[in-house]
Amino acid sequence: MTQVFLNLIGNAIKFCGNGSHVYVTVVDQPTNVLVSVQDNGPGIPPDELGSIFMPFQRSRGSVSAQPGTGLGLAICKRIVERHDGQIWAENAIDGGAVFFVSLPRQAKHLAPLGSMHS
Repeated sequence: MTQVFLNLIGNAIKFCGNGSHVYVTVVDQPTNVLVSVQDNGPGIPPDELGSIFMPFQRSRGSVSAQPGTGLGLAICKRIVERHDGQIWAENAIDGGAVFFVSLPRQAKHLAPLGSMHS
């Protein structure tokens, strides 16, 4: 999970520029823990929200401006799902992007690394 949060916070910093803010919020829910990482950068084009967790996907706004392979969010998704969690993104009402990670308070199981399929 360290890799997930390093990636999400690193992306938020990378895409919002100098003088911007990144907010990390943790909400303890009855069955889950919900973590959000929000920046006040340009946000994600709405037509790309459904594909940003796919391998090699990079936002139109980031292709030339920011270096990267387009694998970071796909890796985050795999890690979160292996912990029986969910990850998704939305655009904040007041601008910027918000990434959410919801993790169960008690993990059901973790498959051995060699058995990861998908």
